[in-house]
This record gives sequence, C-alpha cells and structure tokens, in this order.
Amino acid sequence: MFKSIGKLVIVLGVFSIISTVGVSQNREIPHQNNQLDRQMLPPDRHISNTAIIKYETTFANESALAEWTIINQDGSANGSGATVGKFVTGLVFPGGGSVAPKVAGTYFWASNFDNANGTLMDEWLISPQLPVVLPGDTLSFYGGAPEVLFKDSIEVRLATSDPQGGTAAFTHKLARYKMDGPRGSWTEYRVPLDSSIFIGSNIWIALRYWHTNGGVFGNSTDNVWLDHVTITGNNLVFSQNISAGWRLVGLPVAASDSSVNTLFPNHTSGTLFGFDGGYFSETHLTRFAGYWLNFPGTETVEITGAPFSECIINLVNGWNLISGPTCTVPVSAIDDPDGIIISGTIYGYENGYFSADSLKAGQGYWVRTRGAGQISISCDF
Repeated sequence: MFKSIGKLVIVLGVFSIISTVGVSQNREIPHQNNQLDRQMLPPDRHISNTAIIKYETTFANESALAEWTIINQDGSANGSGATVGKFVTGLVFPGGGSVAPKVAGTYFWASNFDNANGTLMDEWLISPQLPVVLPGDTLSFYGGAPEVLFKDSIEVRLATSDPQGGTAAFTHKLARYKMDGPRGSWTEYRVPLDSSIFIGSNIWIALRYWHTNGGVFGNSTDNVWLDHVTITGNNLVFSQNISAGWRLVGLPVAASDSSVNTLFPNHTSGTLFGFDGGYFSETHLTRFAGYWLNFPGTETVEITGAPFSECIINLVNGWNLISGPTCTVPVSAIDDPDGIIISGTIYGYENGYFSADSLKAGQGYWVRTRGAGQISISCDF
C-alpha cells in the first residue's frame, strides 16, 4: 500500500525542496533534517578489477570477415595481375609445411611477397569500430611467418576517428613486431592501450604489412598470417556496505543491467526516486544521476561493470541530484567553467545530511546552482 505525501519538505540548513511523491506507508523519505553532520561518512566501499573480453574475433564466418577492411595501399593489384592479402582457411607451401587457422574451422588473413608493388609492400587489415578504450585495456593478436631469413613484420596502428575506408586516420603507431616462425606456428602479440591520448575514445585498429625492401626482388618479405584479435580490459567490481534506511545512491560503474532490482536486489520495493524539480519513481539508474533508495536492513552489494573515468553533467538552475565517476573526486576538482555551482551547497546523506568535500563512487549528492550549465568530473586514472 502507498499513500501520497504532498509538499514533501527536505530542509538542508539554508534551503528547502518542495515536491510531490508517493512512498511506502512505512518508509518515509527523510525530511526536515536541519543537521549537517560533517562527521557522518558514506558507506564503506571497495573497488577491485576483474579481466573481461571487450572485443574478440576469430574470423569465424563471412559476416565476421565483412566487418574488417583490406586495403592494398601499395597498388600492386592495379592492372599488374598481382594479388592482395586475403582471408583464407589454410596455407600450403610448395617446399613443405602448412598453416591452419588458430581456431579450427575458421579463417585467417594471409599475404606474401607476390603481393608487393615492386619492392614496396603496404597492405592494411583494418578493424571495425572497437569499444571505448579504458585504462588497463590491451590489444592482442596472433601472427606468424615461415622463416627467420626474412624480416616479415606487422605494424600496429590506431585511429580515434572513422577511417572511412582509408588509412590517413591511423596517426598513432603503437608497435611493430617481427613475426615469429616456424611455418605453421602462431605467436601471440600484445599491445597495451595505455596512452592518455586515446583513453576514453572509440578506436579502430590497423594491422599493417609494410616493407620498402619487399617483393620478389627484396630481402624483407616472404609470408605472414594473422588471426584471433582480442581487446581485453578490466571490469571493476564495486563492493559497498549499505546500512538500513534511506540512502542517496548513484550508478558506480557501467553495469550491463542498470535496473534497481539487479543492482540492489534487497532494496525496499518501489522506493527508487529521482529528482527533476520534483520527485519521480524510477526502475533503472542512469549514469551520473543521484537517487533516493530505501533498504530494509544492512547489506553488502557488488556491482560489476566498466568504470566511468569522466562524467559530463548538465545541471538546471536550482537543486540537482547527481552522482560522479568511478573514483573519489574532491569537490575542489570539479570543472565548473561558468561558475554555476553555489559554494558550499554540495551535500550527501548518511542518516543525516553532511556537507561533502568529495564525491565518492556509488553515492548521490545534492548540488545547487545559480543557473543552468554544464560541469565535468574526472578521475585521475
């Protein structure tokens, strides 16, 4: 059963918020609490990492192949009769030996010296758009070459804008690897994606077979083969001890399911409320928004997902209920370019309101502005 509470008043020392909301008969949203207890601390929190696969392809079928682009940058196939690197299901060498896919029953990409234009070998294998790069992400791929006599190598490049079928966007050179043998073998190559230049961006990866002393008359190229491309990262496991009663909460990580029933399975049903000039009932948490939520007892919750390294929040004039990124950020570090936040008006709640000197992951906060505008809050990853 629910009953309506009109003109719900929350008093935080110097302000009041008036709204209308329906709440559980035996669970009232905190109100008329004039005490700002600076000693009241948020619930205990712990963040740990767990490895996840963010992207993976074994070139299993025609659809998977179509996502990748092959570019013959050296122009060797333009009327010369030469072929271009391509996806195959196997290689057999005239002098003996063969290559099978890294994963049985799939394809892999292969090229060789016959595909050069004179002595220039320049072929690109370009990925589709890949997930946003976060701290700790790593690219890996498998490759090989038949002989140590030649210098068959692969250059790894990265773009943060859509290459649109070309190569000019790949301005970031990450690594260059001499492909290891012997014939038929596969070696894993790993590239950390740890540059601040592209953390937070969607990316495209290019595996470039490039030599200037290649081809039939060169000394650098024979054969190469590439397969099984993966991007791994760290999901964060956010663990929080929550005590009974009303709490201001936020979404601490980008969870795959943001419903309140999944994130907080033991909460008091029907007690998730957002604020937009007035309270409204909600079933899912949205990133960077704050919410009231009631808990019938003490519990520990664990929420798994990718971290928020930065949040950009549009604020309205007056009171706003927000949450921050996946870290603790001092209030003094909030980027407020237009100076819209009224000093001293950021409050948290833990059995009473407290003036917040920092924003913690998973916690909701009130903030008052003198006008509408945008703020940003970043983690120092």
